[in-house]
Amino acid sequence: MKEHLKRVIKFVLPNWAYKIFLYCYGKAQFGFWLLFAPSINRLKARRIGKKDCVTVLFLPANLAMWKYDYLFSLMQSHPRFKPLILPSLPLTVTGEERERTRAEMLDYFAKKGFEVIGDSVVKTLDPDIVFVTQPYGKWADYGSFTFPRALACYSEYSYPTSCNRTISNTGFRNRCWRIFDVTEEHKKDAAGLMSNHGRNIVVPGYLNADYFLDPERKFSFPWKEAVPEKKKIIYAPHWTINPNSILKYATFLQNGELMLDLAKKYADKTQWVFKPHPWLYRELRKVWGEDKTKAYYDAWANLPNATCKLGDYIDLFMTSDAMIHDSGSFRCEYFYAKKPVMHLIIDDPTKTDGEVAKIALKAHYLGHNAEEIEAFIVDVVLGGNDPKARERQDFYNKYLLPPNGKTVAQNIIDEIARDLGWR
Repeated sequence: MKEHLKRVIKFVLPNWAYKIFLYCYGKAQFGFWLLFAPSINRLKARRIGKKDCVTVLFLPANLAMWKYDYLFSLMQSHPRFKPLILPSLPLTVTGEERERTRAEMLDYFAKKGFEVIGDSVVKTLDPDIVFVTQPYGKWADYGSFTFPRALACYSEYSYPTSCNRTISNTGFRNRCWRIFDVTEEHKKDAAGLMSNHGRNIVVPGYLNADYFLDPERKFSFPWKEAVPEKKKIIYAPHWTINPNSILKYATFLQNGELMLDLAKKYADKTQWVFKPHPWLYRELRKVWGEDKTKAYYDAWANLPNATCKLGDYIDLFMTSDAMIHDSGSFRCEYFYAKKPVMHLIIDDPTKTDGEVAKIALKAHYLGHNAEEIEAFIVDVVLGGNDPKARERQDFYNKYLLPPNGKTVAQNIIDEIARDLGWR
């Protein structure tokens, strides 16, 4: 529904009636797409499949969540795809953060040789396929409703760990043409929660696998000190510090300052990278205020044996010796590095987890308090006592390698080509 029409209805109706109207409208819209989306998508695919060249539009929100380098490059070299990028920042990103995020994306894509288009051409743009890189609320609606003739796709931007109906059973996920999932176990979890029973889900593997597993990739060294004998530890806190968050991962308010103290305490034997979720700063400002939040980030950046790093983390993972975190995706992704990892715990993080995430947690060392966290640093990282190594390797073999003996990007290309009727 157009925003101006919503404003008119809100003006006419009393507040209670307007809320009931929005609820009923949302339910009706959800039911419509659940019933008709498969047929509509089949008709779109039949029309688009007849074209000699298919325009594929990617809608990135920021670099940290952009995982499409290999897929974009493969489409660039494919005779029947024309990939384009339209940076699409959410409205919640404002001011200096918005300008910085946009500038980072434009610079990165320019260096990669990826074609970027501006907002001025949106009204005349008619893409055939749209990759929505964030599946939430108005963000997803923008991608799928702004280009109604296009087939909407989504591939997980992070390795999925949560499994709950609020996240899995959205209107966008049910009306999507294709959702590219990570493993058959993830597909099974999602199908049990989605109203369409996951009929639009296929399993090409996890996008980031192509970055981690590329045999020709040379990993850069993002650490402050080039001192081989110092163990390199990542501290990666999640952003969900709000007690009302759907996910209950974050332990930052309990452990953030402790981790900074440990980095100082073991400065002669370790060096660190503070790798927060890109949304943590925004959430932490609401609790600590701007001055204290900035001072904390600056403290990491100014330590002689540490730094603060945002954005890409592939090189960081693969050159590290250990990680301490309370993230969702990193719980599984860090196993690509095959190094010891600790999950910080203040509550049961498995309440909303899928089966794969629960298995991943068992291969972690768990940090419930300061004593356990410090013991991990001393005994496992510095001491080399690592009894969880075999469990991590088993997880890597079963859940992190793409199917079909191909890259994830190639699996996605093959799936799209097959569904468009190309031979």
